[in-house]
Amino acid sequence: MKVLVFIGPSGSGKSTLIRELHLREIVEVMPSWTTRPRREDEAGGDIDHRFVTDGEFSKLHDDGYFLEAIEMFGFRYGLPPIGSPRNGRIPAILVRAPLLDLVSKHFPNHVIYQIESSLEAVSQRMEARQIPRSEMEGRLSAYADELALGRQICHRLFDTSDPLAEVADEVERAIAEDFQLDGSSR
Repeated sequence: MKVLVFIGPSGSGKSTLIRELHLREIVEVMPSWTTRPRREDEAGGDIDHRFVTDGEFSKLHDDGYFLEAIEMFGFRYGLPPIGSPRNGRIPAILVRAPLLDLVSKHFPNHVIYQIESSLEAVSQRMEARQIPRSEMEGRLSAYADELALGRQICHRLFDTSDPLAEVADEVERAIAEDFQLDGSSR
């Protein structure tokens, strides 16, 4: 199975873009599981994460549910098995560039899209989400390194400075090309 992998620094717009592509019925997001507290903008649910307590995460991990589990920014994240999506959607996951080796180990057939934005825009998004200062500082300090690494390993790069609809249109065209879709395949 060929998997679409979205990477990019915190606050780059990955989740916003993937929600739009999901609404357009282009991708089926395979969520990671995390002990990170749900942010205010995730109160009604989120398609890229399943939020669980540390105890629930430990039980899933001990039961062998996750393909991989790591700790990042003080929280635990788990990558569950990925099944074939419904209705011809493209299976998609969001990960951090430094963790791509873990994805490659389980899904060698993948395409990587880096989503990025300016440091100023990233900072503004994090402030708007009311991310705690210490967590925000950690994420921002990793920004330049993660951006550079992502640029080295990605197949395509998308900048979220343009309006969401335009960026989503551009990504949709790239997916059609990279996954050889002709409209009748979905």
